[in-house]
Amino acid sequence: MNDNTMNTELSLSLRPDNEYNIRLVATGEDLPSEIITVTVPQVVSINVQGPVMMPLDHSSSFSLTCTLTLAPKVNDTMVEVYWAGPDLILFNSTTDGDIVLDTLEPTMISVNDSVVYTLTLNFSSLQASQAGEYVCGALNDADTIIVTSNYSVFVLVPTPVVISSANTTGRIFESNEIQVLCTITITPLDVNHIVNINWFGPNGLITMNDDKYSISTGEINLSTTGSSLIFTASLSDNGTDYYCTASVGPAGNVNGFQLIIPSNTAISNNYIITVEIVPLPTVLINDSSIPVTGDSFQLVCTGTAPANVSSIATVSVQWLLDGTVFTNDTLEGVTVTNSGSMATLLFSSLNASTHERDDYTCVATLSIPDVPTTKTASIMYRLQTFSK
Repeated sequence: MNDNTMNTELSLSLRPDNEYNIRLVATGEDLPSEIITVTVPQVVSINVQGPVMMPLDHSSSFSLTCTLTLAPKVNDTMVEVYWAGPDLILFNSTTDGDIVLDTLEPTMISVNDSVVYTLTLNFSSLQASQAGEYVCGALNDADTIIVTSNYSVFVLVPTPVVISSANTTGRIFESNEIQVLCTITITPLDVNHIVNINWFGPNGLITMNDDKYSISTGEINLSTTGSSLIFTASLSDNGTDYYCTASVGPAGNVNGFQLIIPSNTAISNNYIITVEIVPLPTVLINDSSIPVTGDSFQLVCTGTAPANVSSIATVSVQWLLDGTVFTNDTLEGVTVTNSGSMATLLFSSLNASTHERDDYTCVATLSIPDVPTTKTASIMYRLQTFSK
């Protein structure tokens, strides 16, 4: 080189982790061109560690740890690490609700002289609304994002507790209305949620289109939902069983991501229906004397409930003639007395032409409180008089 030789400094801005071939072309006598290869080292690497999925338990706590590693000779004072929530707003304080930002000073790793930043998000009380994608990233001195790492927090809704029971007290008879209840206890969610409930009977899934059943569902409180199945019992329902199932899930996306996992489906206990038949009463006519023309005479009819319902049933008795209820005006010289389970026909003086009939009918009706169905039994009496 001669005295006119000059030194020239060249500055380039290159992306990290790439190799570049730079050709230097010189003009002038005895100045050769040259190709040099430049490898720009990776500036940063970033990694997030945390649980894959968290069951929703408001006492649960867990952490997301973001580790940023700067390669050797990188100016670590030019880099800032941050955490952002699903709303993409940066956490800029040590506490944000139940989420605590824990910052540690960067430390040197002696093996390769790398600088490591660790930034941790501590979740002290997991809520369904915290499901979403969290972002850890690094900014340079120009507030330009140079690297990010996303981490999805999934929340698993706990399986509810489901119990079926009957809202019917006492014994169930044919034509009784039966109400079977399904009670679902859930872990409260701080997002809009739905409780999916299904009823099953002897023929499988019960739908709203089944005319036999009426289904209603409603929220009792934040942690309890109830559903009722109402139908009229028939003898064919005896021995059948009913149960309900329930699952809980979000009513829609949370934070723009479908990260709330619905609960497993819980199955209630089986409720077995026992339906009893309304029995027939026993009806008897007592004619203790001989019907003699000109004498007085009485017919006494009594009705009795079978032993298995005698403590709850009532029996009423009445006399009919030609299918019409007997009154004091039905036949001349005959009075009728009704007294609950007993009815009496009193003939003051028997007259063959007036009183001899073959269709005196006594009807006994058995009824049970709150049971629409009643049962009747009847017996006919033929009255034939004798002359003195």
